[in-house]
Amino acid sequence: MSGVIREIATMRDSIFCMMKRLLGIQCLFKIILAVCILSFSNTGGFGQGQAGKAMNWDELLTQYQQGKINDTTYLNQVQLLVEQSFKDSALKENLAAYKEIAWSKEVYQPYRIKYYAFLANNATFIHKEGASLYYLERMEDEMKKVKPYTNSLNAPRQLLAIYAANRSTEKRRMAEFERVWPFLVTLPRSIVKDSVPPVTCVNAMTILSNGAQLYADRKDTVRVDSILDVAVNTWRSLESRPVPDEGKMQQCLFFLYRVKYAAKQMTGGEAEAKKDLDTIYAFISSPELKANAVWKKAAARTMLLKMVDYFTETGNNDSAEHYLRIIGEQLTNKAQPGDGTAFLLSYGKLKAKEGDFKSAYENLLKAYETGDSIIGLRTTDIDNNMYAQAEAEYKSEALKKVENQKMQRNIIIVLISVAALAGIGLLYLRMKKKDQAAKDKINKLNYASQLQIMELEERNRLVKQEEQRKLGMELHDSLAGTIAAVKMKIETELVNNNDAEQVKRLKETSN
Repeated sequence: MSGVIREIATMRDSIFCMMKRLLGIQCLFKIILAVCILSFSNTGGFGQGQAGKAMNWDELLTQYQQGKINDTTYLNQVQLLVEQSFKDSALKENLAAYKEIAWSKEVYQPYRIKYYAFLANNATFIHKEGASLYYLERMEDEMKKVKPYTNSLNAPRQLLAIYAANRSTEKRRMAEFERVWPFLVTLPRSIVKDSVPPVTCVNAMTILSNGAQLYADRKDTVRVDSILDVAVNTWRSLESRPVPDEGKMQQCLFFLYRVKYAAKQMTGGEAEAKKDLDTIYAFISSPELKANAVWKKAAARTMLLKMVDYFTETGNNDSAEHYLRIIGEQLTNKAQPGDGTAFLLSYGKLKAKEGDFKSAYENLLKAYETGDSIIGLRTTDIDNNMYAQAEAEYKSEALKKVENQKMQRNIIIVLISVAALAGIGLLYLRMKKKDQAAKDKINKLNYASQLQIMELEERNRLVKQEEQRKLGMELHDSLAGTIAAVKMKIETELVNNNDAEQVKRLKETSN
């Protein structure tokens, strides 16, 4: 008998040891909750303001390619489809056309931010937190291009959610919280003075909620009180200058309730704690809540688990089982977020409380196996293979882009070369044609010159001939007169001269 008792005691100790190791699993849904909070920067949430039923990916793309819908209609309709596709591993491929359009014009800058938000949410839902952080960094890079820029707090909020899935990462959570704490302290004043994006406000309240629970678990009353002060001041600033998105305001109020609940845990009092839980659950279950449906489901599941834990710890097993049944019914719906590990953990804790150690052990073992395959990956160092894979994927896309650009550049170079050769050929032909024309022109000019020379030579000959004729006539006329005058003179001398000898010579001269 004593051996049986020892065996039971050993099993009980093993169960509680395993429970301690898996205590952080109850924060699993914080990841889902945090992911849903993204709701795409500067928007009102998934599909808000969109009318009509969304088509499937192929139908929507076909309508866009056929010109039946324009760019912005396609981009907005994609947002409706993304809400239903966060667990789809092919989401990135389906977003290829969305990405091409978003990067085609500067006016589509907000859609570039959404593109990375889509991928970050998808990566978290398919348990690739490293990739999720990578896409959040790319999202932040795009947000920095919009002025004025305010840190969205997406990455630290996601880091805290990932680290919260494992109790061994408590120091990391504290370090990350302390890193953003100075920014959180100044946020209330920034909300009043400047324009702070709604996503920053929601993420800040989420981080404050996680921080409050973290330090409440450590029984650090002073730190929890300081966090509560900042959360209250942030909410008051939001009330004085409300975010133009009622859903985001309600999310902030939800996390304020969570901070107050963590602070109330420090002061004790089961009745007060139960009252706060009822208030939060009633708030998150209200049909008037404007927050998007995915976020509401994740937040409600988180609060149900807290109710189960509360009733388990206070010994109200019937109430704990009631809320566990509600969670179990939700888990049968595959569209619901979560993988069931938190449910198995809470159920195992309840069974251990009831003394059913065998059932508790079996459920905790299932939770442990699931946690070993999923949660263990999530709590691995963020600079692990998943992050490297995301970086490699990005580099692969960048390389492909460079290759495409190189190919396009080569094509352009070839076209330019062909055009240059064609231009050189045309230029050569044109120059040759001009050269021939110049030669023809020179030949014509030479011919014309020769004609002119011949004409001038002919004119010169005629002028000389005329001059000679005139000179001849002048010489003829002048000499004849002179000779006639001399002859008359001689004949006169003949008449008047009686000297026979002289007469003879004068007659000879006259002849």
